[in-house]
Amino acid sequence: MKNVIYMFFVFIICTHLKGYSQIQVNLKEFYRGGGVIFSSNHKLPVLLGKDVNRFTPSVEVVRRAETLLLNNVAGVNYIDLTGIYAPKRLKKTLCRYNRQYVGYQNAELDSIIVVNLMNFSKKKQAGENFSGWQNSYIIGFGEFYEKNRVAISVNLTKREVSMR
Repeated sequence: MKNVIYMFFVFIICTHLKGYSQIQVNLKEFYRGGGVIFSSNHKLPVLLGKDVNRFTPSVEVVRRAETLLLNNVAGVNYIDLTGIYAPKRLKKTLCRYNRQYVGYQNAELDSIIVVNLMNFSKKKQAGENFSGWQNSYIIGFGEFYEKNRVAISVNLTKREVSMR
């Protein structure tokens, strides 16, 4: 019985601690889906580059990134965004995409937010393929992921939005 109680407490503590590596966010003014901000200590399955320093973006920083991403703002340099991801179409295209946010500074000390976007317009398929998206950074290979997931970098310092 002691082992069962001990295991229960270990499970609760580990589950609770894991919750600190992400912050749930819902920015209904920008999109219909959900969002999660990953803290700087959350381990990612991707490399962000050399000489980067991760940081945990605040909700206000994420709002700034979404404003640059979706509003086709004057003075923002949109790089390699074409087709359904053309700047004029981004707000409509991405309104049903759930988001994962990761913040870092590059070697030039630019503040960059990576917005990992997952299409949840077909909820059943999305639920199957993006399972655990609120806790784990999602990457994938194959036709489904090519059509339903995209990562976009928003450089807040240089006011640039580009495909990652």
